Amino acid sequence: MRTHAEGPAGNDPVMPDAVATVHGDTLTLQLTGDIDAFTAPTLLEQAHKIVASGTVRHVDVDLTEVTFSDAAAVRALSRLAAEATDRRASFGMRDARPHIRWLLQQVGAGHLLTEPD
Repeated sequence: MRTHAEGPAGNDPVMPDAVATVHGDTLTLQLTGDIDAFTAPTLLEQAHKIVASGTVRHVDVDLTEVTFSDAAAVRALSRLAAEATDRRASFGMRDARPHIRWLLQQVGAGHLLTEPD
């Protein structure tokens, strides 16, 4: 499932995108582009629906192609993590660029990263 979101007018963000795939009991969410307060809710909507269905036991968020994130996007990802945990599913984010990793650590979400520093 692919979801696009438009950012606010007047700037040139990298077009955000989310691709959600389910293989067995694992949801892989591949995020790309600029993820912020305007785009995160739309991009994560499908992932929330999949997690809420109770059919997945693992949520793997690939941040390889995320070029920008703000604290609001991190909060949205943290809510997805909490929902997964509430449904007894594991949650992890991986392959964050250094500036995204720094943001995650600064806002207290570094523990959601699956790879060591």
